Amino acid sequence: MPKLFLCVVAYLMVVPLLSLQAGALALVALTAAFIFLPAAPGAPDVGYRFAWPLVPFFLVLLVAVARSPAPQITTGFLSFHLPGLVLFLIAMRNPRWDPRLWMVAWSLFSVVMSVSVLVGWLRIYFGAQLPLLLEVPEGALLLSGNTLLNVPNDICVTAVLLCFPLGLLAPRHVWLPSRGNLAGLPPSSLRALAIVTVFLAVLAMTILRSRTGFVVAVLEVLVVSAMWRRFIIYLLPLALVVVAADHVFGVQTLEKLFLSNNMDNHGVSGRLGLWASAWSMFAAAPWLGHGAQSFGPGHGVYMPDWAPRFPERRVMWAHSLYLETLAEQGVVGLAAFCILVLPALRGLVITLLDSKNVVIFRTVAVVGLAGLAGFLIAAGLELSFIRRWVPLVMFGLLGFAYRYGMRNPGASAISEDQTGNQQPVGLR
Repeated sequence: MPKLFLCVVAYLMVVPLLSLQAGALALVALTAAFIFLPAAPGAPDVGYRFAWPLVPFFLVLLVAVARSPAPQITTGFLSFHLPGLVLFLIAMRNPRWDPRLWMVAWSLFSVVMSVSVLVGWLRIYFGAQLPLLLEVPEGALLLSGNTLLNVPNDICVTAVLLCFPLGLLAPRHVWLPSRGNLAGLPPSSLRALAIVTVFLAVLAMTILRSRTGFVVAVLEVLVVSAMWRRFIIYLLPLALVVVAADHVFGVQTLEKLFLSNNMDNHGVSGRLGLWASAWSMFAAAPWLGHGAQSFGPGHGVYMPDWAPRFPERRVMWAHSLYLETLAEQGVVGLAAFCILVLPALRGLVITLLDSKNVVIFRTVAVVGLAGLAGFLIAAGLELSFIRRWVPLVMFGLLGFAYRYGMRNPGASAISEDQTGNQQPVGLR
């Protein structure tokens, strides 16, 4: 197993529990490993020529930081992007890594996120005292010790990453004929990891009552089901987990999903008001926006009269990554985001359509498409770059898509190994 991969796994498992300063130190260690450890043996000379969309994205981001109304807080904002950027470059630099390595790494990251929520909830269940007026989801986050989860809907990170354990649950013939075991691990252990990851993710979303998480999770299962129809059956046991947890532990998830009429504070009208204010901010500065992290302190004056206010808390993001990008970085910023994401989607679609009967390529393409589709849907409903896990996961998904998508004419070539088995070049 590559040493650098072990560094990546260690980082992803530890970073949710670190403070921002400790996370930066861990990033330095990972970057040093990235620089000094050699690339995978026999890797084709692809360089970073397919990573050019990073350039306009970060140039526009730096301009937004320079124009920020609060430049003293933007250092942390940029530091959120750096770990994801390192993971992206590692993926581009090690093209012969088995794609299951990334599936395992992100599955373990998801497990850490879910377990931290479960620990926080168990502390409440067994008698830990909560501050006055704090509900169970917020209390579970407070007691979890996880620095990446700030609000209950942050747990949709586990839904976005659900594509990776689903990839490990692919039918056995996908990996076994030409792939063999992964670092000596039997396939049953990888499937066990995948099942545990999915179960814990659904349980964590149930505890935190994340509607966005459930929407994204169902979407990703449906995307994967387009290739393996039997995967749609997995929705039944996942629904049973939600119902059982809701009934046994009384977490009231079903009430929030289907019966809640709380439209003023956390419902549709509140979100529409934030979206309307973000659009008004964009209309006031359409080209370059108002600067990084300007939505939080500046959106109040743009709120429409019909929108509910939030006197009990300060809303720092627009609950839509696209509208927030328009408000803070303008049309130029949204264009840079599209330049970064669209080639990844295009590459995965080409891989899916052109791979024909090469089931490994089709599997990787479906996994990548499910993850990006989940991220883009969550981005429209909830996400913001000020939430630390968002750029980390985004660049992780993009690195997977750029690396294993069909980025050049030879990317899907088939070669024969010494045993005569056909294998896709670049995935050995």
